[in-house]
Amino acid sequence: MQTMAGPLYIASLLLIVAGAPKLARPDETARALRSVGLPGSPLLVRLMAVAEIAIGSYALLFGGSISALLVAIVYLGFAGFVGYALAKGGVVASCGCFGRDDTPPTWAHLILNLAAAAVALGAVAAPVTGIIDAVSNDPFAGLVLVAFVAMGTWFAYLILNVVPTVIPVRAEA
Repeated sequence: MQTMAGPLYIASLLLIVAGAPKLARPDETARALRSVGLPGSPLLVRLMAVAEIAIGSYALLFGGSISALLVAIVYLGFAGFVGYALAKGGVVASCGCFGRDDTPPTWAHLILNLAAAAVALGAVAAPVTGIIDAVSNDPFAGLVLVAFVAMGTWFAYLILNVVPTVIPVRAEA
């Protein structure tokens, strides 16, 4: 099995999972973009969500260097936005990434986005096949891989959306 397959599939599935709520309810993300001085309209957010879902789906289903590069670009863009929002002093109340129960961007968002970009860049250098090929080549290992991807995606969701709500952030004086 290819080394970067699981991590790239997690990053790709996370794009799909995060893109769907933006497509359905773009207002939070549009507000987040506007709060840091970037253009943000519901139509723009929906277009970005469609691109996010398409890129995540393409990378997850088909793999390859180009899809991995696109995933890296998306995550670098997210990291840039989160870094900018953090530098502006937490202007953003919610980035809208996972729907209405979202939290503001945190350092965990920035680190996870940079890690996902690094994983995707690693998959550019060592391309992986799509998850269907990976599963069909070895069904037992494929089942383990699918479980790993599901758990990894859930873990990433928890880091981004749940942990910041249960671990208070101390303001430094």
